[in-house]
Amino acid sequence: MSRLKVYDVPHKGLRNALSQMSLLAGKTNYANRREVEQLYRLGLDVFSILGIHAADENQVTLAELEKRCPGCSRHDVEVHEQLHLAQNKLETGLAKMYQDAQAGRDVSEEGAEFYPLLPNFKGFTWSIRQKRKELPSRCFGIILRMKNWHRTG
Repeated sequence: MSRLKVYDVPHKGLRNALSQMSLLAGKTNYANRREVEQLYRLGLDVFSILGIHAADENQVTLAELEKRCPGCSRHDVEVHEQLHLAQNKLETGLAKMYQDAQAGRDVSEEGAEFYPLLPNFKGFTWSIRQKRKELPSRCFGIILRMKNWHRTG
């Protein structure tokens, strides 16, 4: 019997959102302030969802894991900190481009620097997901043994 993986759907949705943002960033004419605004608005939504998701994992899932398996959540919490820093860099760059575009400046050079950061960020999140597959199975195995021990003990 396969176990329910509650974060598979949200993670898939987040990857899709990052892909949509990357696609739009690649199509955006950075000399057109309306197109920059469209990208900025999508970025606000995507980054908000990413932040909510990370906070949920940290405050609920990883906190519960840490109670049952001390040290098991340390890696994911550290990774979330790295993701937060990378996300903050993207958010800051996008906000500056938006402000400059609204002031009538051509932000094509900034857009050319911003665009490749999105697939890099998505790739970073994907590599984290791949590495995660090892740690949780070990930790959840410990948790399951603990639960079974409590039932029989």
